[in-house]
Amino acid sequence: MSIVTDAIKEIMNLSINSFVTNNSAIASKVEPLEQVIDDLQKKLKSMHILRLQNGECTIELGFIFTDLLANYERVSDHCSNIAVYTIQL
Repeated sequence: MSIVTDAIKEIMNLSINSFVTNNSAIASKVEPLEQVIDDLQKKLKSMHILRLQNGECTIELGFIFTDLLANYERVSDHCSNIAVYTIQL
């Protein structure tokens, strides 16, 4: 989780910085990071399913975990949209 959290912080910093400075070079770094976050989310979900199957996690905690991952995914998508907008300008 700490890796994907750090990636979210980085993508937010890149997106905001590129938008504020109108820097398309910085904005171009956002999309590859967004793909990494997508891949991390899929990997973390798969690992969570294995933990559920092995009885190492509860459904209740799983709801919180998957909700957090979905929100991270949403944030990275928004950052990608900001970067695309910045590049188009």
